Amino acid sequence: MKKRILIYGIGTFFSKILVFLMVPVYTRVFSTSDFGYYDVLISDMQMIVSISFVEIWSGIIRFMFEDENRYRPIKTMLRMTPVLMMFYAAGVFILSFFFEIKYPVVTVIYGIMYLMFSVSNSICRGLEHNTKYVISGLISTFVSCTLSIVFAVFLHLGIQYLLVAQSVGCALAVGYVELTTKSYSKAVHSTYIKGSIKEMSKYCIPLMMNSFSFLFLGTYNKNIIISKLGEDLSGIYAYVGKFSAIVAVLLSVYALAWQEQAFVSANADNSDEQYSHYLNEFIKLIGLGIPVYIMACIIFSPLFGGRKYYNSEIYIPLAILGGYVSNFSGIISTVIAVKKKTVFILYSTAVGALLNVLIATLTIRNYGINASALSLCISFGVTAMLRYYFAKKDFDLKLKWGYFGIMTAETAIILIGLYTIGSRMSIDLLAFAVVLIIWLLINWNSIKTVVASTKNMIRR
Repeated sequence: MKKRILIYGIGTFFSKILVFLMVPVYTRVFSTSDFGYYDVLISDMQMIVSISFVEIWSGIIRFMFEDENRYRPIKTMLRMTPVLMMFYAAGVFILSFFFEIKYPVVTVIYGIMYLMFSVSNSICRGLEHNTKYVISGLISTFVSCTLSIVFAVFLHLGIQYLLVAQSVGCALAVGYVELTTKSYSKAVHSTYIKGSIKEMSKYCIPLMMNSFSFLFLGTYNKNIIISKLGEDLSGIYAYVGKFSAIVAVLLSVYALAWQEQAFVSANADNSDEQYSHYLNEFIKLIGLGIPVYIMACIIFSPLFGGRKYYNSEIYIPLAILGGYVSNFSGIISTVIAVKKKTVFILYSTAVGALLNVLIATLTIRNYGINASALSLCISFGVTAMLRYYFAKKDFDLKLKWGYFGIMTAETAIILIGLYTIGSRMSIDLLAFAVVLIIWLLINWNSIKTVVASTKNMIRR
């Protein structure tokens, strides 16, 4: 687990920090309306791909860990692709009735490249080629960021060329994975087992329905903001969301390693103890770090976004908190996926989605962007609680709820101070120091263990 976290952490950090550092470029080159439109379009297309292709990359990695021939699940995916492509075409067509697709050709191509990149990621992880997984991510990020700078800064091209840049980056990353693993060529020559499509579909369709439910969580909120509040405020929401996205990146490092560890430990005698330990470490190390990160973002936001995004710090805390709660619910869903009971993941997401639509729709006019962030916090919180309940049916999970209490209290104090006093550098720095000290005191032993393990791994 620690080795996986280190490998994923190094690669993911360098990949995603490059993407994050592109934000000041976008906020200064493009208008808030263009930036908002681009953010919503990317979210919508990723959701369409996840739904129409039944999140097949999740099924690939799950069955690769189970099948003695790890290339056989890839062949199953290839056999399913023609039908799934028709679903994709229908999905894009339906989306066009609800959201204006200004650049249809590059948008469709981006969706296909995003699919292939996601599948390649799962193939690398299923083959336990973690280094290749990291390298492919770096290739995609470096190429897309470089091309984005060339297109936006030097050639002064429109926002659609960011889609072109991302598509090229994904294509080169997919090419690298195939050249180094020969996974598709080996999959083609693998023996097909009758019924494998049925098994793959049985596992993936609930995940697809789960993705459809997610359409009414984060993606719905972006669309309701752009339709009810306009593209300019959508741009502000997209900017604030980038701080939340960094949290998601850091959490994905833990989630990727945790998912593989959970599948490997599925039949271990001490699986209850292992799962409880890793969930509590997630709450303690990352959850208590959320207030620290919120204060850091509030302090540096004016410098980062530029003049068009001044005073956006009032939207940061709830956006980041929503991102954390969302990822925590995802961490718990892995425990459910171990037993292949993905229908419970669907149930919990559907409840959260309905709750989010209700809260966001009723409050968006009065509370604006923060209405969206608050509804996500509540909805994902309910989703996480339901998933914890379902997971406890198979595993004796024991969470230390006191850590949640500390994180909630710190975030509440930050919010109260931000809305009553405002953002003042001296007070912000003091608050940052306090929450950082609390995090260090509680996690000191864990930090020492991680540092020692990292040193040993580097020496080896």
